[in-house]
Amino acid sequence: MPPSVRVLCDPIDQGNGSFTPIESIINEARVLRDRGVRVIILSMHQTEAYFWQALKAGAVGYLLKKAAIAEFELFLERYPQSTLRDDGG
Repeated sequence: MPPSVRVLCDPIDQGNGSFTPIESIINEARVLRDRGVRVIILSMHQTEAYFWQALKAGAVGYLLKKAAIAEFELFLERYPQSTLRDDGG
């Protein structure tokens, strides 16, 4: 089975008026990395500390939402389509 890629985005609306903090998304990246899933984080946070935390947690990319389309297109150009799949999550 080819490796999968998951895109995590903040803030995630929990449906009750609260949002998942970036720290929780970074922790989710760590869990997914341990399962062999490559993670890209789309974030509104420009804080360099979050960028480094995400990379240390195993994210293969940390993209700012305001630049996300162009940066995401570059990412897709660098990874052959055969390595990307929808893992249903």
